[in-house]
Amino acid sequence: AALTAVAEFVVNGCGLVVVVLLVGSDAPSSTVGIVLAGAYGGGMLGALAVPWLRRRIPAHRLLVLSAALGALAVLAAATGSPVAAAAGYAALLAVTPSWSVVVTARCAELVPDEVRGRVGAATGLVTSLPAMFAPLTVGVLTTTVGAASTAGVLAALLGGVVVATAVSRTVRLQAGEPLARRA
Repeated sequence: AALTAVAEFVVNGCGLVVVVLLVGSDAPSSTVGIVLAGAYGGGMLGALAVPWLRRRIPAHRLLVLSAALGALAVLAAATGSPVAAAAGYAALLAVTPSWSVVVTARCAELVPDEVRGRVGAATGLVTSLPAMFAPLTVGVLTTTVGAASTAGVLAALLGGVVVATAVSRTVRLQAGEPLARRA
């Protein structure tokens, strides 16, 4: 849940960075709306691709790969270019369903039926709180250090998720992949 919470913070914060960069480049509101709609369309395309990806890529690898691609996508916003930031945000939203589906499916397998509702509610709360505070935190950061630097911070956070996901025995276990036995 902690890794998902950080990822949700980054996804929700990156959207504000894109809006700040677009507004800072004097883009009209209609352009901001088109960019956001296009990014959300990227998320829909990513969701459609998940079944195909899931059949071909083991769960743990898909978690690491999607988080790594997400971190690279957020780095596009760190360039300060509104166009690169918009493309990066669309790419970020496109890879988000991959990690979300893997985590959700594995939780459904691990949690007994009789407590699944309570666990789901608690997990939802833990992962929603960072999403709620992301715009406030990112708003303060963009005001203080600028949008590009804020995007760099968000990319570093998601990069931390990549490393934690890649090296964590617990995440590999939760992703349903066998672990090598220790000698």
